[in-house]
Amino acid sequence: MPNSRSVSALVFLVLTTLSIDAVLPPANAQTLASSASFSGSVSDSSGARVPNANVNLSSAEKGISRAAKTDTEGNFSFPLLPAGTYMLTVQTTGFKTFKQQGITLEVG
Repeated sequence: MPNSRSVSALVFLVLTTLSIDAVLPPANAQTLASSASFSGSVSDSSGARVPNANVNLSSAEKGISRAAKTDTEGNFSFPLLPAGTYMLTVQTTGFKTFKQQGITLEVG
């Protein structure tokens, strides 16, 4: 089981990756002009990607919740999201559950 230092590093790497991806508007077709996307990757303290982590993105204001698992390279993606404020939850075996509130997604 990882120590608290590993858990902190996992949290930091998830946030860093997600923050960068959430700020950049997606280059989508015109029909997708009113939606946002949110993607990132989950890594441990050594930089190794974490596959099969459970990732949840929810918005109380929009009444939606999306769930995904990281792929074999630790990546995940949530396409076609309405603009709004979201909470991210990441869970995986051997680490504490990570939650980040106040993630704002904007369109274009």
